[in-house]
Amino acid sequence: MDKTKVILITAIVIAVIGVGFYFGLTFLKPEVPEAGPETELPEITPAEEGIPVGEEFQGKTIKLTVNYEDGFKPDIFTVKAGEVIKIELTCTDMVGYVMQFRDPKVDLILVGGPKGSGQEVDSVEYTVPIDLSANEYEFYDELAERNNLSPFTGKMIVE
Repeated sequence: MDKTKVILITAIVIAVIGVGFYFGLTFLKPEVPEAGPETELPEITPAEEGIPVGEEFQGKTIKLTVNYEDGFKPDIFTVKAGEVIKIELTCTDMVGYVMQFRDPKVDLILVGGPKGSGQEVDSVEYTVPIDLSANEYEFYDELAERNNLSPFTGKMIVE
């Protein structure tokens, strides 16, 4: 085959593929229903989520603050294995945070935005695993560490 025929066949193949691709994108789009009452998700009440209605958390609440000048304050707290705790972490400067533990047995992450963002406080109820051995478990700000900023840490002591 000569060079001209190869170029012509290649151009035809590319044109056919292009037309097929355009046709597929234009005419074979799945129909997406418009949002309306029939497509909205049902509202879930606290009782359906297993949250006792009208009851406040009765366990131990640990309130921490975090900022890039002082780190975590307080930076040490003590819990017992099997204890249900509530950790409330408040960011007091203009940078967000991701608090997590180095040990994967402590499956707990708190995330918050900068001061004034409306998302600067994160709290979570957490059951300290019953099989967590008495030890110190380090937590840290993952964002600071990932961005090579001065790392700051704290410790959860399990008795």
